[in-house]
Amino acid sequence: MTTEILVLKATEQDIPQIVELWNQLMDLHKELDPVFSRRIGGEEVFTEFVKGNIAGEDACVVVAHVGSEIVGYCQAKILKYPPVLETAQVVELHDCFVREDMRGRGIGCKLVDAIRDWCCNKGLSRVEVRHSTRNPGAGEFWIKMGFKPYLKTLFLEV
Repeated sequence: MTTEILVLKATEQDIPQIVELWNQLMDLHKELDPVFSRRIGGEEVFTEFVKGNIAGEDACVVVAHVGSEIVGYCQAKILKYPPVLETAQVVELHDCFVREDMRGRGIGCKLVDAIRDWCCNKGLSRVEVRHSTRNPGAGEFWIKMGFKPYLKTLFLEV
């Protein structure tokens, strides 16, 4: 297998491999917290979500290729802030995942860099990401990528 990493905008042909990676992401998080358990039909809903993001002007989906395999993906979407704020739009990074056996090779960094480039081309300067506090590896990755905490989400099961 070649070791060259190529990050490209995703196409509809990439969706099955993206969905497989998403399944791995969800399985990882389900082990950390059952709130991340996929519902029946979740794959189909996610497939349509990715398809819309690939086609939309307000979203970006990128994939990392090693040879003919997609080994990681990242997707982000432009959100509107409330009209009372000076910052009108922000980019929310939805998912970023690299196959476990391919981690530690800079693939995640390349995916996030591609999203940053897309943001700059759109004239947007703020990217936000949420991650599970039960996934310390994700927290370390996002800090390494330059993200800083600014809000804290709490929950209560009732």
